[in-house]
Amino acid sequence: MLHGVSFVIPMFTGGNMIDYRYIEAFLAVVNTNSLSKAAESLYVSQSSISKWICQLEEEIGVELIVRHKGQRSIELTASGKELVPLAEEWMNLHGQIIGMKEHNRTSIRIVSVDSLNNTLMPPIYQELLRTDPELELSVLTGQSPDIYSMVERKQYDVGIVTVELHSPSLIVTPLLTEPFELLLYSEKEVDTSAPVTPDSLDVRKNLYIPSGYSLRQWHEYWFHTAKSYLWVDPQTPARMLFCEEGLWTVVPLSVAAQLSRQPHVHRLQMTSSPSPRSTYYITHKYPRDNCKAVLPMVKDLLQRYASAYPLDV
Repeated sequence: MLHGVSFVIPMFTGGNMIDYRYIEAFLAVVNTNSLSKAAESLYVSQSSISKWICQLEEEIGVELIVRHKGQRSIELTASGKELVPLAEEWMNLHGQIIGMKEHNRTSIRIVSVDSLNNTLMPPIYQELLRTDPELELSVLTGQSPDIYSMVERKQYDVGIVTVELHSPSLIVTPLLTEPFELLLYSEKEVDTSAPVTPDSLDVRKNLYIPSGYSLRQWHEYWFHTAKSYLWVDPQTPARMLFCEEGLWTVVPLSVAAQLSRQPHVHRLQMTSSPSPRSTYYITHKYPRDNCKAVLPMVKDLLQRYASAYPLDV
Protein backbone atom coordinates (compact mmCIF):
# COMPACT_ATOMS: atom_id res chain seq x y z
CA MET A 1 0.00 0.00 0.00
CA LEU A 2 1.10 3.58 -0.61
CA HIS A 3 1.65 4.75 2.98
CA GLY A 4 -2.01 4.88 3.91
CA VAL A 5 -3.29 5.62 0.40
CA SER A 6 -5.98 3.09 -0.48
CA PHE A 7 -6.26 2.33 -4.17
CA VAL A 8 -5.56 -0.68 -6.34
CA ILE A 9 -5.90 0.75 -9.84
CA PRO A 10 -5.83 4.52 -9.29
CA MET A 11 -8.68 5.57 -11.54
CA PHE A 12 -10.56 7.35 -8.75
CA THR A 13 -9.36 8.94 -5.51
CA GLY A 14 -11.64 10.64 -3.06
CA GLY A 15 -14.45 10.47 -5.60
CA ASN A 16 -12.37 12.20 -8.30
CA MET A 17 -11.05 10.65 -11.49
CA ILE A 18 -7.30 10.91 -11.93
CA ASP A 19 -6.40 12.75 -15.12
CA TYR A 20 -4.77 10.52 -17.72
CA ARG A 21 -2.09 13.17 -18.28
CA TYR A 22 -0.91 12.93 -14.65
CA ILE A 23 -0.17 9.21 -14.91
CA GLU A 24 1.35 9.60 -18.37
CA ALA A 25 3.63 12.39 -17.13
CA PHE A 26 4.69 10.39 -14.07
CA LEU A 27 5.65 7.35 -16.15
CA ALA A 28 7.46 9.54 -18.67
CA VAL A 29 9.56 10.97 -15.83
CA VAL A 30 10.26 7.47 -14.52
CA ASN A 31 11.28 6.19 -17.96
CA THR A 32 13.50 9.16 -18.88
CA ASN A 33 14.75 9.99 -15.36
CA SER A 34 14.41 13.66 -16.32
CA LEU A 35 11.69 16.31 -16.32
CA SER A 36 13.04 17.91 -19.49
CA LYS A 37 13.32 14.62 -21.39
CA ALA A 38 9.86 13.61 -20.21
CA ALA A 39 8.53 16.90 -21.59
CA GLU A 40 10.26 16.28 -24.92
CA SER A 41 8.85 12.76 -25.18
CA LEU A 42 5.30 14.04 -24.65
CA TYR A 43 5.74 17.22 -26.75
CA VAL A 44 4.79 19.50 -23.86
CA SER A 45 6.63 22.06 -21.76
CA GLN A 46 8.67 21.11 -18.71
CA SER A 47 6.42 23.31 -16.58
CA SER A 48 3.43 21.20 -17.67
CA ILE A 49 5.19 18.02 -16.54
CA SER A 50 6.03 19.57 -13.17
CA LYS A 51 2.46 20.80 -12.76
CA TRP A 52 0.93 17.40 -13.56
CA ILE A 53 3.27 15.58 -11.18
CA CYS A 54 2.30 18.01 -8.40
CA GLN A 55 -1.39 17.54 -9.19
CA LEU A 56 -0.97 13.76 -9.10
CA GLU A 57 0.74 14.01 -5.70
CA GLU A 58 -2.10 16.20 -4.47
CA GLU A 59 -4.72 13.75 -5.75
CA ILE A 60 -3.27 10.70 -3.99
CA GLY A 61 -1.89 12.58 -0.98
CA VAL A 62 1.78 11.54 -1.06
CA GLU A 63 5.06 12.82 -2.46
CA LEU A 64 6.32 10.84 -5.43
CA ILE A 65 9.58 12.62 -6.26
CA VAL A 66 12.43 13.66 -3.97
CA ARG A 67 13.12 17.34 -4.59
CA HIS A 68 16.55 18.88 -4.02
CA LYS A 69 17.93 22.14 -5.35
CA GLY A 70 20.14 21.69 -8.38
CA GLN A 71 19.36 18.00 -8.82
CA ARG A 72 19.84 16.79 -12.39
CA SER A 73 18.30 13.33 -12.20
CA ILE A 74 15.01 12.20 -10.73
CA GLU A 75 14.81 10.25 -7.49
CA LEU A 76 11.55 8.57 -6.54
CA THR A 77 10.26 8.39 -2.99
CA ALA A 78 9.19 5.03 -1.57
CA SER A 79 5.61 5.88 -2.53
CA GLY A 80 6.77 6.82 -6.01
CA LYS A 81 8.44 3.45 -6.44
CA GLU A 82 5.29 1.68 -5.25
CA LEU A 83 3.20 3.66 -7.69
CA VAL A 84 5.19 2.65 -10.79
CA PRO A 85 3.68 -0.84 -11.33
CA LEU A 86 0.21 0.44 -10.44
CA ALA A 87 0.55 3.34 -12.88
CA GLU A 88 1.69 0.96 -15.61
CA GLU A 89 -1.31 -1.28 -14.93
CA TRP A 90 -3.58 1.79 -14.94
CA MET A 91 -2.22 2.80 -18.36
CA ASN A 92 -2.72 -0.72 -19.66
CA LEU A 93 -6.34 -0.79 -18.47
CA HIS A 94 -6.92 2.70 -19.83
CA GLY A 95 -5.69 1.52 -23.23
CA GLN A 96 -8.00 -1.48 -23.13
CA ILE A 97 -10.99 0.69 -22.22
CA ILE A 98 -10.21 3.10 -25.06
CA GLY A 99 -9.86 0.09 -27.34
CA MET A 100 -13.33 -1.09 -26.31
CA LYS A 101 -14.71 2.35 -27.05
CA GLU A 102 -13.07 2.38 -30.49
CA HIS A 103 -14.28 -1.16 -31.13
CA ASN A 104 -17.88 -0.22 -30.38
CA ARG A 105 -17.87 3.11 -32.23
CA THR A 106 -20.15 3.26 -35.25
CA SER A 107 -18.05 3.48 -38.39
CA ILE A 108 -18.47 3.16 -42.14
CA ARG A 109 -15.78 2.68 -44.77
CA ILE A 110 -16.66 3.58 -48.35
CA VAL A 111 -14.51 3.05 -51.45
CA SER A 112 -15.58 4.38 -54.85
CA VAL A 113 -14.34 4.78 -58.38
CA ASP A 114 -12.74 8.18 -58.89
CA SER A 115 -15.35 9.81 -61.12
CA LEU A 116 -18.21 9.24 -58.67
CA ASN A 117 -16.10 9.95 -55.60
CA ASN A 118 -15.77 13.48 -56.97
CA THR A 119 -19.38 14.04 -58.03
CA LEU A 120 -22.07 11.77 -56.58
CA MET A 121 -20.46 10.92 -53.25
CA PRO A 122 -19.38 14.22 -51.55
CA PRO A 123 -22.93 15.34 -50.59
CA ILE A 124 -23.59 11.84 -49.26
CA TYR A 125 -20.48 12.00 -47.07
CA GLN A 126 -21.53 15.44 -45.82
CA GLU A 127 -25.04 14.29 -44.94
CA LEU A 128 -23.74 11.23 -43.11
CA LEU A 129 -21.53 13.41 -40.91
CA ARG A 130 -24.28 15.99 -40.34
CA THR A 131 -26.68 13.26 -39.24
CA ASP A 132 -24.15 11.60 -36.92
CA PRO A 133 -21.22 13.87 -35.94
CA GLU A 134 -19.71 10.96 -33.96
CA LEU A 135 -19.62 8.69 -37.01
CA GLU A 136 -16.17 7.49 -38.02
CA LEU A 137 -16.14 7.81 -41.81
CA SER A 138 -13.33 6.49 -44.01
CA VAL A 139 -13.25 7.24 -47.75
CA LEU A 140 -11.01 5.78 -50.43
CA THR A 141 -10.75 5.95 -54.22
CA GLY A 142 -10.08 2.74 -56.14
CA GLN A 143 -10.72 0.77 -59.31
CA SER A 144 -13.62 -1.64 -59.62
CA PRO A 145 -11.74 -4.99 -59.40
CA ASP A 146 -9.79 -3.78 -56.35
CA ILE A 147 -12.99 -2.46 -54.75
CA TYR A 148 -14.64 -5.88 -55.02
CA SER A 149 -11.65 -7.42 -53.28
CA MET A 150 -11.62 -4.82 -50.47
CA VAL A 151 -15.34 -5.24 -49.72
CA GLU A 152 -15.05 -9.02 -49.91
CA ARG A 153 -12.26 -8.95 -47.30
CA LYS A 154 -14.31 -6.48 -45.17
CA GLN A 155 -11.60 -3.84 -45.41
CA TYR A 156 -14.38 -1.55 -46.68
CA ASP A 157 -18.11 -1.78 -46.08
CA VAL A 158 -19.55 -0.17 -49.22
CA GLY A 159 -18.08 -0.10 -52.70
CA ILE A 160 -19.16 1.98 -55.71
CA VAL A 161 -18.14 0.18 -58.91
CA THR A 162 -18.74 0.30 -62.65
CA VAL A 163 -18.42 -3.43 -63.31
CA GLU A 164 -20.90 -6.11 -62.29
CA LEU A 165 -19.12 -9.15 -60.90
CA HIS A 166 -20.55 -12.03 -58.91
CA SER A 167 -19.33 -13.23 -55.54
CA PRO A 168 -21.12 -15.54 -53.09
CA SER A 169 -20.24 -13.20 -50.20
CA LEU A 170 -21.32 -9.89 -51.78
CA ILE A 171 -24.60 -8.15 -52.57
CA VAL A 172 -24.42 -6.21 -55.85
CA THR A 173 -27.16 -3.59 -56.33
CA PRO A 174 -27.69 -1.38 -59.43
CA LEU A 175 -27.24 2.28 -58.57
CA LEU A 176 -27.42 4.43 -61.71
CA THR A 177 -26.64 4.60 -65.40
CA GLU A 178 -24.63 7.40 -66.99
CA PRO A 179 -24.69 8.48 -70.63
CA PHE A 180 -21.41 9.20 -72.37
CA GLU A 181 -20.48 12.64 -73.64
CA LEU A 182 -18.01 13.93 -76.20
CA LEU A 183 -15.67 16.66 -74.98
CA LEU A 184 -13.46 18.79 -77.21
CA TYR A 185 -10.63 21.05 -76.10
CA SER A 186 -10.39 24.10 -78.34
CA GLU A 187 -9.56 27.73 -77.81
CA LYS A 188 -11.40 28.50 -81.05
CA GLU A 189 -15.13 29.05 -81.45
CA VAL A 190 -16.98 25.71 -81.57
CA ASP A 191 -20.49 24.98 -82.86
CA THR A 192 -21.97 22.87 -80.07
CA SER A 193 -25.44 22.61 -81.65
CA ALA A 194 -24.61 20.16 -84.45
CA PRO A 195 -24.15 16.48 -83.48
CA VAL A 196 -20.75 15.02 -84.31
CA THR A 197 -20.40 11.77 -86.25
CA PRO A 198 -17.74 9.47 -84.75
CA ASP A 199 -16.05 8.85 -88.11
CA SER A 200 -15.29 12.58 -88.36
CA LEU A 201 -13.12 12.39 -85.23
CA ASP A 202 -9.35 12.04 -85.56
CA VAL A 203 -8.31 9.13 -83.33
CA ARG A 204 -4.80 10.59 -83.20
CA LYS A 205 -6.30 13.40 -81.12
CA ASN A 206 -8.17 11.07 -78.76
CA LEU A 207 -7.51 11.14 -75.02
CA TYR A 208 -8.76 7.67 -74.12
CA ILE A 209 -9.92 7.21 -70.52
CA PRO A 210 -11.06 3.59 -69.89
CA SER A 211 -14.64 3.71 -68.62
CA GLY A 212 -16.06 0.25 -69.05
CA TYR A 213 -16.91 -2.32 -71.67
CA SER A 214 -19.40 -0.24 -73.69
CA LEU A 215 -16.84 2.51 -74.37
CA ARG A 216 -14.20 -0.03 -75.40
CA GLN A 217 -16.70 -1.72 -77.73
CA TRP A 218 -17.74 1.63 -79.24
CA HIS A 219 -14.11 2.66 -79.73
CA GLU A 220 -13.19 -0.61 -81.45
CA TYR A 221 -16.24 -0.37 -83.73
CA TRP A 222 -15.41 3.12 -84.99
CA PHE A 223 -11.62 3.12 -84.89
CA HIS A 224 -10.76 -0.59 -85.07
CA THR A 225 -7.15 -1.07 -83.98
CA ALA A 226 -6.05 2.53 -84.49
CA LYS A 227 -4.12 3.90 -81.53
CA SER A 228 -5.34 6.87 -79.54
CA TYR A 229 -3.17 9.93 -78.95
CA LEU A 230 -2.95 9.11 -75.25
CA TRP A 231 -4.32 6.34 -73.03
CA VAL A 232 -4.97 7.57 -69.48
CA ASP A 233 -5.50 5.50 -66.35
CA PRO A 234 -8.88 6.40 -64.77
CA GLN A 235 -7.19 7.66 -61.59
CA THR A 236 -4.75 9.90 -63.45
CA PRO A 237 -5.86 13.57 -63.30
CA ALA A 238 -6.96 13.82 -66.94
CA ARG A 239 -7.61 17.56 -66.64
CA MET A 240 -3.84 18.09 -66.51
CA LEU A 241 -3.48 16.39 -69.91
CA PHE A 242 -6.65 17.61 -71.60
CA CYS A 243 -5.22 20.95 -72.64
CA GLU A 244 -4.03 20.69 -76.24
CA GLU A 245 -5.88 22.17 -79.21
CA GLY A 246 -8.15 19.63 -80.90
CA LEU A 247 -7.94 16.90 -78.25
CA TRP A 248 -11.19 15.04 -77.68
CA THR A 249 -12.43 12.38 -75.31
CA VAL A 250 -15.60 10.37 -74.73
CA VAL A 251 -16.38 9.95 -71.05
CA PRO A 252 -19.30 9.23 -68.69
CA LEU A 253 -21.38 12.15 -67.50
CA SER A 254 -19.67 12.32 -64.09
CA VAL A 255 -16.22 12.62 -65.71
CA ALA A 256 -17.53 15.11 -68.29
CA ALA A 257 -18.83 17.25 -65.43
CA GLN A 258 -15.34 17.47 -63.93
CA LEU A 259 -13.42 18.09 -67.15
CA SER A 260 -15.86 20.65 -68.55
CA ARG A 261 -15.23 22.97 -65.61
CA GLN A 262 -11.87 23.93 -67.06
CA PRO A 263 -11.61 26.64 -69.74
CA HIS A 264 -11.93 25.83 -73.46
CA VAL A 265 -13.60 22.44 -72.93
CA HIS A 266 -16.79 22.05 -74.98
CA ARG A 267 -19.52 19.44 -74.47
CA LEU A 268 -20.78 18.07 -77.78
CA GLN A 269 -23.52 15.70 -78.89
CA MET A 270 -22.81 12.62 -81.01
CA THR A 271 -24.86 10.82 -83.62
CA SER A 272 -23.72 7.51 -82.11
CA SER A 273 -22.67 7.12 -78.48
CA PRO A 274 -21.54 4.18 -76.35
CA SER A 275 -24.24 2.47 -74.32
CA PRO A 276 -24.71 4.17 -70.92
CA ARG A 277 -22.33 3.09 -68.19
CA SER A 278 -23.92 1.18 -65.31
CA THR A 279 -22.85 1.78 -61.74
CA TYR A 280 -23.43 -0.53 -58.77
CA TYR A 281 -22.98 -0.40 -55.03
CA ILE A 282 -21.73 -3.50 -53.28
CA THR A 283 -21.91 -4.60 -49.66
CA HIS A 284 -20.95 -7.75 -47.80
CA LYS A 285 -23.67 -10.27 -46.92
CA TYR A 286 -22.27 -10.37 -43.38
CA PRO A 287 -21.10 -6.80 -42.65
CA ARG A 288 -18.97 -5.68 -39.72
CA ASP A 289 -20.92 -5.10 -36.50
CA ASN A 290 -19.67 -1.49 -36.30
CA CYS A 291 -21.31 -0.52 -39.58
CA LYS A 292 -24.62 -2.37 -39.32
CA ALA A 293 -26.46 0.55 -37.72
CA VAL A 294 -25.45 3.06 -40.40
CA LEU A 295 -25.65 0.84 -43.50
CA PRO A 296 -29.41 1.40 -44.06
CA MET A 297 -28.85 5.17 -44.05
CA VAL A 298 -25.96 4.86 -46.52
CA LYS A 299 -28.09 2.76 -48.87
CA ASP A 300 -30.99 5.22 -48.60
CA LEU A 301 -28.71 8.18 -49.37
CA LEU A 302 -27.14 6.39 -52.32
CA GLN A 303 -30.52 5.62 -53.85
CA ARG A 304 -31.88 9.10 -53.13
CA TYR A 305 -28.93 10.99 -54.60
CA ALA A 306 -28.60 8.58 -57.52
CA SER A 307 -32.25 9.14 -58.45
CA ALA A 308 -31.60 12.91 -58.61
CA TYR A 309 -28.27 12.54 -60.42
CA PRO A 310 -26.62 14.39 -62.15
CA LEU A 311 -27.37 16.95 -59.43
CA ASP A 312 -25.70 20.20 -60.46
CA VAL A 313 -23.43 18.82 -63.17
